[in-house]
This record gives sequence, C-alpha cells and structure tokens, in this order.
Amino acid sequence: MAMKYYLLLPGLLWLAGCVAARPELPMEIPPNGVLRHEFGQIAAGAPLSKTFVIANPGPQPIGLQAKSASCSCLASPAAGVITAGKSLAMDARVDTRALRGPVEIVAVFATTEPDRPDLQLVFSGEVIPPVRVRPEVLYFGQLTPGANRVRRIQIEPSGPEQRIRRIRSASGRLGLRQIASPSKLTKEKRVVTLEVTLPRGLGSGGFEDRLLIETNDPSLQVYPVPVLAILLPN
Repeated sequence: MAMKYYLLLPGLLWLAGCVAARPELPMEIPPNGVLRHEFGQIAAGAPLSKTFVIANPGPQPIGLQAKSASCSCLASPAAGVITAGKSLAMDARVDTRALRGPVEIVAVFATTEPDRPDLQLVFSGEVIPPVRVRPEVLYFGQLTPGANRVRRIQIEPSGPEQRIRRIRSASGRLGLRQIASPSKLTKEKRVVTLEVTLPRGLGSGGFEDRLLIETNDPSLQVYPVPVLAILLPN
C-alpha cells in the first residue's frame, strides 16, 4: 500500500503565470478534482517535478488557494486565478530524499467552483532508496536498567550498481560491529548485518541518534536511519 504524503512545503510548490510555450497539454479540473501524475520508479534524492496546465473553458474565472496540509507540513501561500477561456501552469516539485517505497504525494488547493471545491495534484509511484534497511527505524523500545542494549540491523544495496562505502553513528556514540554473513547466499546479496549497541552511562529518558549509511549514489550519498530508545529509571 502506498504511503500518502500531503506536501505544501514552502518552495516545493508554486503557481506560474498564464501558459506560454509548454509541452504539457491543458487539462480541465475533473469532476473528482484530482489530477494525477504517475512517475513510476525514481531514485531517492532524484529531482521530481511536473507542470500541471489547468484549463478553464467556462465563462467564469476560477480562483485557487493552497489549503493547509493534513500533516505537520507547512502550507505554502500559493494562490492564483484562471481567467475564463485561459490556462494556468502549476509547477510542483517534490523532495524525494526522505521518501521510500510506494508513495502518493498530494498537494491540495481550494477552488471557487461550487461543484469542485478542491483541486488535488497527486504524484504516485515508487521511490527507491540506495539501500534497503530492515528495520527501517532501529527502535530499542523501553529499556529497564540492565536490559539488553544491543539490536541488529540488516543493510543491503538496492541494486547492482549501489555500494555501501561506510556506516557510522551520527553522534559517534553508538557501538557498531559487523556480523559475519551466515551463508554464501547473503554474501552474494551483499547484505551487511550490524550489531548496534547503545552507549554506556545513559540516564533515564529518550535517546535519539542516527546511523549514517554512506553510499556511492550521487542523488543520496548519505542515507540516515533513525535510532531511538526510551530508558526507564530505576
């Protein structure tokens, strides 16, 4: 199932002026208010952009106003008017560095059309990170004093051209030890298994760090993996 992201971030989506020479064909706002761009597969960190040319064949202008996103993203104050019989170019860009797997990215605008109150610009496809990590977030859970503070994580390049150059702790405090591959098969798949150990002397409360996986991928040379734990008092 695709993960849905509502992106109305400053600088990621803006309205351009009336259309001049653009390769995209003008599209009317459909009855369901959804215009979709299927981008297929793309490497994480690679640029993703699309120009939606919105046509207004009717006799009245159509006003557009960016709505607040339904997540913690900030809403861009983008707005515009499509003159009757004209078109408007809406350029959307998505930062793919933090995305992974099947995704659906949605930007929502309010319109002045009573029967189509919302316009949704939807990107859908799959974002391929340079490495596949299991688990994607290394969560130690709630740890009592004396509890095991070692967890394992597996890291594998996503394709034959990807290489893992180095794995380190962002803070330099995590203990990292590579485990020998248990079989020839995992060697052929280039799976790296790490034992990650929390630092000594941590007090109670939340702990947060990141594993930084350095790769040869020019789009995303450092792939971060969150490391989280909650340490309970005595």
